[in-house]
Amino acid sequence: MRIVTIGMFVGALALGHGFAEAAPPALAAPLTLAEVLRLVEERSPALRAAAARAEGAEGLREQAGAFPNPELALEAENFGGAGEAREFDAAETTLRLTQEVEIGKRGPRMLEARAASSIAALGAGAVRLDLRREAAVRFAELLAAEERALLAREGAET
Repeated sequence: MRIVTIGMFVGALALGHGFAEAAPPALAAPLTLAEVLRLVEERSPALRAAAARAEGAEGLREQAGAFPNPELALEAENFGGAGEAREFDAAETTLRLTQEVEIGKRGPRMLEARAASSIAALGAGAVRLDLRREAAVRFAELLAAEERALLAREGAET
């Protein structure tokens, strides 16, 4: 397998793919295609964003399956006024506990959230594959450019 200098490859990839992070300084050690793919996946803001969208959709899927929370309310009336209602002794208090009972809403909501989660996960996978394909194509283009430069140097020397 041919080996590529990191500075040239990362620079070429950063121009075309828009890395948010600065490219690392050129290293003396060359990179293999596997290392390049690993680095690109680790540093891609597009891949991180797609993964975050998938994670958010998964959270919404879990939330869609949850039952509504019960509500507890305390109300007080007829206090703090004049005369007999001056103090809290004359106050009327009401304690209320409510629980929403869903009829026919939960199933469709869960189905939609499950579909949205699957779509987001597939989207993240597609972003990853596109990123890997682009990195591999640029890697091959860089290898070809290095080979052309080597042949041109050899041709100039003869």
